[in-house]
Amino acid sequence: MNAATDKSGYRITDDDLDFLEISSTEFDSWERGETPLRVSLDDFRNLRTTLFEALEKEGLDDADVRLQGSAARFFSSPLKPMLYGRAELVQEFYAQYHRFPSDYEADRMEQRLATRWSSPGPRQRPFDALFVIGAAAEASDLDFQVSSHVARSRIEARANDLGLSLADIQAQHPDYNFFKKDLTEETFVHLSLWRTRACELIRRPVSVAIFDGDGPPLSTGPVSSHFQPSDWVVKK
Repeated sequence: MNAATDKSGYRITDDDLDFLEISSTEFDSWERGETPLRVSLDDFRNLRTTLFEALEKEGLDDADVRLQGSAARFFSSPLKPMLYGRAELVQEFYAQYHRFPSDYEADRMEQRLATRWSSPGPRQRPFDALFVIGAAAEASDLDFQVSSHVARSRIEARANDLGLSLADIQAQHPDYNFFKKDLTEETFVHLSLWRTRACELIRRPVSVAIFDGDGPPLSTGPVSSHFQPSDWVVKK
C-alpha cells in the first residue's frame, strides 16, 4: 500500500494527480518525505529556516514542530470526509463563501467532480480536492503544530492577566485542544509575522497551532494529533 492511500483503501492514481494539479515531481518529493505537497524544495527549506529563526526570537528553544494535515498525509483526517452529493457541496460552498452558490456554480462543482470521481471514490478528502472542484475558497493549507512548555507558560501568564484559566483559552475540541489562535498570534508576534510571510511565499494558507510541550492530548476518538511515530517532524 503506497503512502497516498486512504483508510478505505482507495489509492491515488496518476489521473487523480493530474486532476489535483500535482506533478509527478511534486508527488515523488512528497512521497520521499522531502517536501509537503505543492511546495518546492527551496521554498520548504526557506520555510524551515525562517520558522526556527522566528521561534528563536520568541525564546521558544524547546519547540517541537510537526507538519500535520493533508499537505503531509495527502488526505485530510476522517473528520473531513470527501463530499459527493450536490447538497454536501452546496453546504460546503456556503460555509466557505458565506453565500449560496448560483445554479451555474452548483452545476459546475458537480461536473468537475464527475470528471474524476463518483461515489465510491476516496473516502477521505484528498489534498486540494475541494479547491479544484470549486467548493473551497482557498487551497489546502500547510498545518504546523508547535508544542512548547515555554509557550504554555507565557500563554498561561497572559490568561492570568485576563482573569482566565488555561482551559478558557484552549480551543474546545477534544481531538486537538490547541491554544486559541487569536491569543497566540497576539502573544507570539514573530511567529505571526512568519506565518503571514509564509502564506505569501507559497501562495496558499499556512496555519500554526500551539500546544503545551507534551503535544496534543491523546484521544480515543477517530482522530488524534498526539505525537505519533509517523508524524512529519520538522527540523531546521
